[in-house]
Amino acid sequence: QPDGGDDGSVSSGAAGEVDDDDDIPARVRRVDGASRVVLTPDEIAAAGIEIAPARVARALREERAYGRVAEPGSLLSLWRDLRAAQAAADAQRGIARAVESRLERLRGFSARGEIAVSKELADLEVEQRRMSDLVAERTARVEALRTNLRSTWGAALSALALDEPARLAALEAGEAQLIEFATAGAAPGGTVFAAPGDERRAAQPVTVLGPAATVLGGGQSASYFGLAQSPTLRVGMRLNVWVPQGDAAVEGVLLPASALVWHAGRSWFYVVAAPGGFERRPVGAALPQAEGVLLPERPPPGAGIVVRGAQALLAEEFRAWIPEEDDD
Repeated sequence: QPDGGDDGSVSSGAAGEVDDDDDIPARVRRVDGASRVVLTPDEIAAAGIEIAPARVARALREERAYGRVAEPGSLLSLWRDLRAAQAAADAQRGIARAVESRLERLRGFSARGEIAVSKELADLEVEQRRMSDLVAERTARVEALRTNLRSTWGAALSALALDEPARLAALEAGEAQLIEFATAGAAPGGTVFAAPGDERRAAQPVTVLGPAATVLGGGQSASYFGLAQSPTLRVGMRLNVWVPQGDAAVEGVLLPASALVWHAGRSWFYVVAAPGGFERRPVGAALPQAEGVLLPERPPPGAGIVVRGAQALLAEEFRAWIPEEDDD
């Protein structure tokens, strides 16, 4: 669309001028170098335009990172193998303790000169050595699986599997998704947010579990694992991830998604510049939020924001550039 002026707006006339084609009063005027759409109360109502006071809010800055929904099958398989090996080792230790206890009793009888126990004592000593070998073998199996778990999935997931298995129960039950993401910023805190698309408001919370053992996609940024619980996520999906940075919140104006329009490759919103008069402003370096975006600036006292109907204002602002059906 053709642009005019510094902000990409155009003027279709001055106050009081009349459109020669359809006798509709000009609604776009030039005021102090800016284009202003001027509407009557009836026109505002007919266009479905809603105005709300500028809403001040606070939010953390976020870094946008990338990630994916990881395949948890090998993790869960290794975890189950480890639990089974641990249970087998524990059971073997219990049997070995019982044999050792019986052996100590027989040794006591033998020391008091009871010859009748000599054969059983000899057999039990052989059994005790066999039990010790089995305990060592099964313990080594557990340690090998623990090493494999740590080297493949990282110390954080390994510690959860060993010490806090309840935190992975939802993943094993198929009620949660394993998320892997990479970030060049500071180490993430307890929660990040992820979505398959670009819209921050569609992002789902992801509980951070800890660092991964390898980097994601052969990159150089540190990678992390997290758990999400969203039925829309599928293994292999690529994700955009929003990672909160630091603890210092930014204060500004919260614009709902319904207030935003797209024009000339940028996002814009409309403010009430005068009764019935609306001017377009660039969103600029705003912070994406679940509800929309946060402009890191304070609004003027009593400022009004167009929270619905901004698209109608944009269409009106550029209506003069839309050709009529009989135009060449």
